[in-house]
Amino acid sequence: MDSKEKTKYRRTHHWKNWRLYLLRKKEYKCEICQLKHKVGLQVHHFDEAHYTDLHEDKFAVLCKRDHQLIEQLLSRKSFDIDVYCSELKRVYLESKKYK
Repeated sequence: MDSKEKTKYRRTHHWKNWRLYLLRKKEYKCEICQLKHKVGLQVHHFDEAHYTDLHEDKFAVLCKRDHQLIEQLLSRKSFDIDVYCSELKRVYLESKKYK
């Protein structure tokens, strides 16, 4: 499915109803930062090859910032998630000392 077909699919009642169901089920919270959002939540597809396969375990509800981050990280040729997470935690905890 190309991007034009995906856009068309996302305009259908079927997709809109399913998306709303998923947002409600996830209580309008980003699954990464856990912040509740009134608007701007996005649905991330884990399995782009099967775009219309609407099983909950193939999707994540994300805020725009975290969705963009995930997409950027996925586009990298090499990426060590463990190093990234440990450095993020280190910088966060160090910064928190001064807040």
